[in-house]
Amino acid sequence: MQQYNATVQYQQDVVSLKERVIEAGKQVDEQEKALNRIQDLYDVVRGQNNSKISFERYLQIEYLEQIVDAANERLKRLSNGQFYLKRSDRQEARGRQSGLGLDVYDVYTGQDRDVKNVIGWREV
Repeated sequence: MQQYNATVQYQQDVVSLKERVIEAGKQVDEQEKALNRIQDLYDVVRGQNNSKISFERYLQIEYLEQIVDAANERLKRLSNGQFYLKRSDRQEARGRQSGLGLDVYDVYTGQDRDVKNVIGWREV
C-alpha cells in the first residue's frame, strides 16, 4: 500500500510539473514575441532595413523633400525650366545610410545626374 501511495504521489507531482512546464513555455513564447517587437523597432530606428534608412534619416528626408520643392521653384526660373532637383533613392556604398542624395534632372537630355558629378554648369 505504501508503494501505491508513493506512485500516486509521483503521478500527481508529474502532472503538476507538466502544468508548470507548459505555463513556463507560454511565458517564454510571450516574452519572445515582445523581444521580437522590440528588436524590429530597434532595427527600424537604427536603419537596419532594406532601404538602409533610420527613423532619424526618414525625418531628414521629409524635410529635404520640402527644401527641394522650394529650391525647384527658383531653379526652374533660373534655368528656364531646363533643370530641377530630385532626391535620389540610390543605395549608398559600404553600408552607409541612404536617402539624402540629390540628382539634377536635365529636361533637354532627359537624364539624371548626381549633383556631385555636375560639371560645366552654365552661369544662370
